[in-house]
Amino acid sequence: MRAKTAARFGGAQPIIFVGKTQPDVPWETQRAQIVRGLRKAGDIAKEHGVTLVLEPASTRPGQTRWALDTAAAAFPVIEEVAHPNVKVCFDLYHLQLMEGNLAAHLREGLTKNWIGLVQIGEVPERTEPGTGEIDYAYIFRLLREMNYKGYVDAEMGTSTTPVAAMEVTRKMSLEN
Repeated sequence: MRAKTAARFGGAQPIIFVGKTQPDVPWETQRAQIVRGLRKAGDIAKEHGVTLVLEPASTRPGQTRWALDTAAAAFPVIEEVAHPNVKVCFDLYHLQLMEGNLAAHLREGLTKNWIGLVQIGEVPERTEPGTGEIDYAYIFRLLREMNYKGYVDAEMGTSTTPVAAMEVTRKMSLEN
């Protein structure tokens, strides 16, 4: 259904999640089911001319972990799925919280064509770039250096106003 709706909106990239880990099911079984499901989902996405982007999401302490919550976990699955209509949503906020090493993972994912969307939001407050610990000036330079042509999605709040946050983000992306 997401693929059909995305196609109606001009080929948007629906963000998808694979769900939480299942403590009573061996990881190898879960992973095989994820791969099979993503291949089927990729075929559906292809029929509608869209690309699904799988988002590794962070987990708060005490919560059941997402099955694919890091780039290190998601990339091998995307490689095995090997479907041009299934990529990773590289959400810098979640990935910084879960594993860090953003530049190396971003470089790897872009080099191997596993990333379909880059999503920004600062850590720890999920506000605009420049208000936290991620070096967004470097990230924007890296995206340019790697010749990234996809969307940069701003999933973030603001430390001031939405207009000011978008202006800071736009300026930082153009200057770096």
